[in-house]
Amino acid sequence: MSRNIEALKRIAAQAASQCRVSFTQFRRDWGLEDFFIDHFDEDRSPHETAAQALLELTQGDLLKRDQIVCLTVVEFLEETAGAIDETAKKRSLGDLKQILRAPRTYEAFLQWARAWYP
Repeated sequence: MSRNIEALKRIAAQAASQCRVSFTQFRRDWGLEDFFIDHFDEDRSPHETAAQALLELTQGDLLKRDQIVCLTVVEFLEETAGAIDETAKKRSLGDLKQILRAPRTYEAFLQWARAWYP
């Protein structure tokens, strides 16, 4: 199994725990397992994986599910693409929040990931 899928699973479990949500709920009920089966591609860059995860797993209304997905994606990018300082991380999350309020597209999420986690 690829290193990126293992990292994403581990980080998703940590994010669920941090947000006091069962990892089983995140994995089964909120689509994480389906994402791994239907949309995860080992040949994608971390930015592409992050964009696809955001597109497939967020609902756009910033509920707890979206918070966990965003936390997972940010930590995944920090680990696989490069860490940014806390101030930049907060600004990146603010930008991501704006994208979630607009019509969500893969391109918008990919542009966000590449801009903040070069």
